[in-house]
Amino acid sequence: MESAAAGDVVWGDAARVWGWVVSGLTAGLVGVVLLPWLVTFTPELVWDVDPRSLLDPLGRPYPATEVGPVGGVWWSVGLVLGSGLVMGAAVAAGARVRWWMVVLWAVGVCAAMWWVGRRMDEAWVVGPWIGGASVGLAMAHAGQLAGARRWAAAVLLGAGAALVMDGAVFVWVEQPMTVAHFEAEREAILASRGWEAGSPQAELFERRLRSPDVIGAAGFSNVLGTVSGALLLLALGSGAAWVVAARRARGQGAVVLWWAAAYACVGAMGLAWLLWATRSRAALGLTAAVGVLLGVAWVVAWWRGRAGRGGADEGADGSEGRGEGSVWLGGLMVVGVWVPALLAVGAVVVRGALPAPESWRSDPLLSLLFRWHYWEGAWGMWSASGWWERLAGVGPSGFAAGYLVHKPAINPEDVSSAHAAWVDWPVMLGVGGVAWVVLAG
Repeated sequence: MESAAAGDVVWGDAARVWGWVVSGLTAGLVGVVLLPWLVTFTPELVWDVDPRSLLDPLGRPYPATEVGPVGGVWWSVGLVLGSGLVMGAAVAAGARVRWWMVVLWAVGVCAAMWWVGRRMDEAWVVGPWIGGASVGLAMAHAGQLAGARRWAAAVLLGAGAALVMDGAVFVWVEQPMTVAHFEAEREAILASRGWEAGSPQAELFERRLRSPDVIGAAGFSNVLGTVSGALLLLALGSGAAWVVAARRARGQGAVVLWWAAAYACVGAMGLAWLLWATRSRAALGLTAAVGVLLGVAWVVAWWRGRAGRGGADEGADGSEGRGEGSVWLGGLMVVGVWVPALLAVGAVVVRGALPAPESWRSDPLLSLLFRWHYWEGAWGMWSASGWWERLAGVGPSGFAAGYLVHKPAINPEDVSSAHAAWVDWPVMLGVGGVAWVVLAG
């Protein structure tokens, strides 16, 4: 029998083969997750105060290329199936099953499935939630493998380039054309919606239409800002790691690493511009805070490693243990996530305690005020619910109906979400939503 040549993969090395499988499946799953950021998904009738729902003077909607409800449901199914494949392959490759996460995921899925079969709009909203929870569970297991983490980061960085180009088209092409069309047909557009000039609905509509904030395919500048900020930190971290590796490498490998670092630098500049173009104060503040804390964590880990106290220490059984640098890095990363999040919640609470503006155009912190209104309506909805609604939730469609009753009288919007998962899930899914909040935290 011929022996395997050096470097050949033998099927007896199952963990190595499954590691390659996990890497490929993870890259594909991340690509599927990113579809709503590259193509517009249309779950329901758009808000009447949303400029993207512009009608021509005859009341006809403008044609658009987008994914409808059926396509959105199939996308959610793809997320669940892909997550199952990734998690199964990760466990086969040696990842340790985190059963407490599986239990929390299952409790939330059971609560969500209760609402899926009731109405199409319920399935559209709940489907992506189930898919997202499944992706999170799968990535928590695949992330234990270095190859899967690298491939996921590579796909995310590539998507960042697409988001930057899309933002540039919006700023220099789409937005000027939209404003010019509105100014030419202003009276006809407002009349088609039954609004008078100067009414609260018309003011809010014009404010959003004339806003130069980049919103992306997802339709929200603050969401796009958060994603672009996360990708910016990923690009900076990847670039720093590649620079360190390039200084240690020799020959062709060093050249490749320097080119990768240069790509990360260019990508970081583009993503920094996109973050600024969204004009999301929350995203800018969170990115800056997390970036500083992660930078401190990296410096501390590097310093302790140079001092001989960091890195991976070898245990008594020869296994790789956790050094002081790793503990510091992990602890500061946790702080970098929770402290900015709590500050963001505090900013919403503070703005909600301040007086309401005389005009919607005069408040620079209007988004924070509206979020306080959403949370206030959600709390009123939950507190007025019976024991069954608190156990099983009011459902996605129930939130829209309940908000009409419990929202502050001065709020001109009719929304179907509190724009915060930690508020939406407990109110809409009850105990299952609480389980998902714990899982996400």
